[in-house]
Amino acid sequence: SNTNDLHWEFIQRHFEPVLRGFDRLFASHLLGLEKPDPAIYRHVVEAGGYAPGEYLLIDDVAENVEGARAVGMDAILHTNAHSLWRELHRRGLAGPQDEPLATAGVVATPAHGALWDP
Repeated sequence: SNTNDLHWEFIQRHFEPVLRGFDRLFASHLLGLEKPDPAIYRHVVEAGGYAPGEYLLIDDVAENVEGARAVGMDAILHTNAHSLWRELHRRGLAGPQDEPLATAGVVATPAHGALWDP
């Protein structure tokens, strides 16, 4: 995630049930890298040990999605809950029972220098 200490602490505190489902977490401000720099995607791939195509990035910024795809990762541009569900369902990662009943818009963050200062 492109984030900073304040936001990262908030995310960890309020979304712990979601985060515990992940093997590893990568925060840009801790790595000194930021999406869409290819180095951040390569770092994740190398640290995780899987082939790039086995990673899925979900992001609300098109440049970040394109950056992930450029290094061989799978990626989804998140615009609303229903389109995200459709993409996850197409990949076999969500079933009909997971389809959202309503959708909400997503406000994209700036692609560069969004949340931390190098």
